[in-house]
Amino acid sequence: MNETKSLSAVVCANAEESRRDRASLTRLNYARVVCFEAGREAFESLLQTPADVILTAFELRDMSGATLIKMLKGDSRTAHIPVIMVTHRNTKETVLRAISAGCAGYVLRPYSESVLQRHLNQARSAGRFDEIEREQLGHARELVLQGDFDAAIDEFSELAAAPEDAQHYFDLGTRYLLEQKYGKSIIAFNKAIKINELFAEAYRGLADAYKGKGDTEKYQQYLKRAADIYAFQDRLQETKELFAEILATDAYAVNPYNNLGVQLRHKGDLAGAIRAYARALELTPKDENIHYNVAKAYHLSGQTGAALTAITSALELNPSFEKAREIYSLIAKREWHVPAEPGGGRISESLTDV
Repeated sequence: MNETKSLSAVVCANAEESRRDRASLTRLNYARVVCFEAGREAFESLLQTPADVILTAFELRDMSGATLIKMLKGDSRTAHIPVIMVTHRNTKETVLRAISAGCAGYVLRPYSESVLQRHLNQARSAGRFDEIEREQLGHARELVLQGDFDAAIDEFSELAAAPEDAQHYFDLGTRYLLEQKYGKSIIAFNKAIKINELFAEAYRGLADAYKGKGDTEKYQQYLKRAADIYAFQDRLQETKELFAEILATDAYAVNPYNNLGVQLRHKGDLAGAIRAYARALELTPKDENIHYNVAKAYHLSGQTGAALTAITSALELNPSFEKAREIYSLIAKREWHVPAEPGGGRISESLTDV
């Protein structure tokens, strides 16, 4: 690929490091390199003239590099731009922040240009569907619009049955993270995200095709699968839209972020579970079952005050929630007293993590 016309951006508050990064990119045939010291300035400029790739330091003049990445990924005009973090920091916490923000690569200073080149090549392709997959998705969507639902189902099913296993790459990324192979961990995580994006689009397409055929059961089944993947990727807007569609035909459907929280808690990732439950409450703030799950996660992580607040919220929504009463007694060391005029609130055991 000829990159002589590629535009790249360097965001770094350290003038010397910025100069070195720019020189490295120039030698790698990125002839047009723009540099910024502040994240806000970079973001506003890139909205007007998007770059092909961005290098960011961990600390900028006005924010962290992770914050800048979140800003870029949160705007449709810049979400596609791969961002590589270039830093001296090699702690697990720093890498996790970069991963959760959505970075496409992680380069430790000082670096060789061959290492940077490898990360640039990987970053430019990470997280994007292959052209064949894009074409097949587009063709399948056209079949739905044409009313040829059976042919569309065949196309979407083939995409959803891809041989790659997203869970395999997620587990591989976790292993590399534990081994402090941070660059490899991000590549593996991005591969998992790429596969999951394909699956989410395929499941969404299958839902539309089965809806066209009048098969409500399979329509719901594939909508829920797509919503679970969007929740896993923390794509709140897409999850919210799909969940609203799911609720239109299933008022008791499980919140996809609650599903994710339960999975993470069972894996021992209590911090991740708490974040997922917080997202779940953005979708359904009056679901006592989610408040109950939040309380369990906080209790297991030793955050007694937060656990008590969460379980109290669950009981205020449903004073007859027996499992919540048990947790309350365990945490508060006293019984929950039902108010004189209880406010209602249903309990659906199927939604409760037991």
